[in-house]
Amino acid sequence: MEQKENISQSVDNTAGKDTFIDGNRIARLGDRLLALILDGIVVIAAFILSGMIIALQSGSLTDTGFSLEGTPAILTFTFTTLFALVYFWILEGLFGATLGKMMIGIKVVEKNGAKCNLKSSLIRNLLRIVDGIAFYLVGFFIAIFSKLRQRLGDYLANTVVVEIKPKGFVRAISIIIWIVFVAVSVFFALRIHYQSFEATTESKTEIEDKIVFDEGDLKIINFNFLDSKEGNPLSDRKFNVGEKIFSRYDIVGYTTDEQGLYDLDVSISVLDPEDAIVLTPWSTNVNESPENSGSPVQGTFNFELPDYCSSGNYKIKFSVVDLVKNKTIEWVEKFSVIAEEIPKADMLEMRDFYFSLSEDGEPLKDAVISLDETIYANCKIAGMKFSDNLINVTIDLQVFAPDGSLLMDKPSLITVNEEFIYHPPTFFLNISAWVSLPSDAPSGVYTWKYILTDRIANASLAYEKNFEVR
Repeated sequence: MEQKENISQSVDNTAGKDTFIDGNRIARLGDRLLALILDGIVVIAAFILSGMIIALQSGSLTDTGFSLEGTPAILTFTFTTLFALVYFWILEGLFGATLGKMMIGIKVVEKNGAKCNLKSSLIRNLLRIVDGIAFYLVGFFIAIFSKLRQRLGDYLANTVVVEIKPKGFVRAISIIIWIVFVAVSVFFALRIHYQSFEATTESKTEIEDKIVFDEGDLKIINFNFLDSKEGNPLSDRKFNVGEKIFSRYDIVGYTTDEQGLYDLDVSISVLDPEDAIVLTPWSTNVNESPENSGSPVQGTFNFELPDYCSSGNYKIKFSVVDLVKNKTIEWVEKFSVIAEEIPKADMLEMRDFYFSLSEDGEPLKDAVISLDETIYANCKIAGMKFSDNLINVTIDLQVFAPDGSLLMDKPSLITVNEEFIYHPPTFFLNISAWVSLPSDAPSGVYTWKYILTDRIANASLAYEKNFEVR
């Protein structure tokens, strides 16, 4: 016996015919929109909190929030999408309503009036990907032409949204949960941002509390990152790899000897998120007479991070020794670095090879030149083996004519036998070379061949690329 769907219609009214499912009127689109807005605020709160947490871990916090670029942004959007799916799926599958729907007084049910289940809820919410296109315009237009105001997800899940009269305590609880979730998410997001940027060095107050200052109170004050060498202080402590970083600071609380001279040894190091030293530590001795009694000793520290640094929270670590009083203090300033994700090389490799018409020129799209032009080759080499901090590699260059004959042979064209104090797994070197062909060289396709040899690892690699002369 065929089961009939429990659908009835009321008499006509000024808004047209109202459709009922098991005695409950089909929800109006305006109510569904209000519920969606309330649920959207929940998702946005989760987005803000997760974005702050991920940015804190990856060093991508900004002075206004967090970066929406690169891997941290992808992680944030992925988490938020999964949160939204689980939020709608579980609440509608178990209770028939999200927090927003409970507050408005609407509910998802099966088309025959039965309670919505997890399977139907999953189908209707996965289809939000389609219904939600252009701020739900797709779902809206499908619903307004539907007798039961079903969007695509409802059609495929065999569900409808109906009006209900929730009990007073149920609505009150849903309102309280909504307010608490949104408020707590925003509170902790703001707290993360505030603590990161208002107390960037564990907070100067916290550091002073940790250091016992004797007479003279030796310390560093007025530290600022600058927008240029002699520029103004920056409020944002976020920098890109390869960017020149300028800073300024004052040393106070030093003592002077019988001749009125202070004698300070200052050493500065830059540390990565794992506390590895990034740059060769800089040090100096200052033995002078102050301009006025107790006036600050002003200092600057400018540096540039290597291209192979990763994103994260970095530190500038100061060590100041007052040789007159034989007192030492250490001071830490934090900053964050934003960098593109760099692949780690497990073995010797060349990557990102391209031809250009100048050393720093744009890549040639088709690698085609005329005979009177000089061709440049640029690439990165990675995966070299270190002996302590030393690498020892050579690059031979061979150029083959269109007929396959060897036109140029330049053994050991490039030799790198240097120490690098910082060599993380993402370490690489930029390599550039150029060639001018003989005036009688024929037209055709040439082969540029590199032979990279790692003398420490006793390994080699050959790499070929073609270019054309017309």
